Amino acid sequence: MLSITAIVRPVSTTCNLSCYYCYNKRETFSQRTHIMKVDILDRVISSFVGSGYRTVKFLWHGGEPMIAGLDFFQNAVKLQKAATVQQCHPVIIKNNLQTNGLLIDKEKAEFLISEKFHIGVSIDGPDYIHDQNRYDRFGKGSHKLVIDRIRMLKEMGGQFGALSVVTKSSLPHAQDIFNFFISEGLADMHFSPYAEISPETNKLDKKSITAREFGHFIIEIFEAWKVLNNPSVKIRIIDNFLQGLLGGKVEICTFAGNCGHHLLVEVNGDIFICGRNANNERFRVGNIIRGEISDIATSQTFQKITERMGCVSKICEKCKWLNLCKGGCNYYKTLLTDISAINTEYFCEGYKMIIEKLEDWVRLEGVIPQYL
Repeated sequence: MLSITAIVRPVSTTCNLSCYYCYNKRETFSQRTHIMKVDILDRVISSFVGSGYRTVKFLWHGGEPMIAGLDFFQNAVKLQKAATVQQCHPVIIKNNLQTNGLLIDKEKAEFLISEKFHIGVSIDGPDYIHDQNRYDRFGKGSHKLVIDRIRMLKEMGGQFGALSVVTKSSLPHAQDIFNFFISEGLADMHFSPYAEISPETNKLDKKSITAREFGHFIIEIFEAWKVLNNPSVKIRIIDNFLQGLLGGKVEICTFAGNCGHHLLVEVNGDIFICGRNANNERFRVGNIIRGEISDIATSQTFQKITERMGCVSKICEKCKWLNLCKGGCNYYKTLLTDISAINTEYFCEGYKMIIEKLEDWVRLEGVIPQYL
């Protein structure tokens, strides 16, 4: 078995920002600050490291995971190293931190850099885009503080990239967003499209984008990337689709076709399949205190849920790109319908636009696609 990802939420949904589009706002776990207890953290690490996988990726997520404090992460790394040496085969540990960056000071940055954490900073672009959605509970934009932390990480030699949520307000500014990220040294970019149902209207939220709008946005980013002509700049969705077109592996979980390799661990040890399903009982498969990951992953409950999540629509079955996208994200398959239905993914048309654009470019470069 190659790899498994543990999406760990050390403080659950607790955050120092109140972003417009945060899906954690819909959860009902608790609004109080809880920090994962040491015994639960120990079990998370020992169970995942001992699960038989050659690579174990820990994605520290939230809410805002840095609220847990430096001591928490120092202890986590110590436990990882202790668990690794106890295995009968080599285990590669990778740590990724998804953060708004506001709580990272020099001491924390030195630790994260020394332990080779890859830091994903949530930033949507220039201030006139970012501050529309990423603000504190008083409505004050966070852009200036985020940029200060990014520049600090850059000066200190950290590994970091940008996670940008694409909303209606982003759409006219693809080129500006790309140029801004390049100017700030954000050469690893992940663009996450926004589409959610508003609890007030039970319809798509006003800032949601369509599949075709996302497709056009990423194609604009691709055109800017081509002009830049710098292979060290990575656009994650473009990178992955190109890998797939050339016969390689598509690594983004959206297109992995197996949600069972991405398990979210809540602050109390509850385990859910996929980070988007936190505290949704339909996707709860156990608790880390009461079972090993290896046992949970072979349970009947786990197998039934992952089998259902892996189903694709009749339209997808006939699509030439199924081997690349694997039917897309299960969360977006059920965005507009009942969870039991087997639907085409919400952003499907956008993915097709992107893949077809990339295929044309690959052929123009004299390369024969190897995706079939």
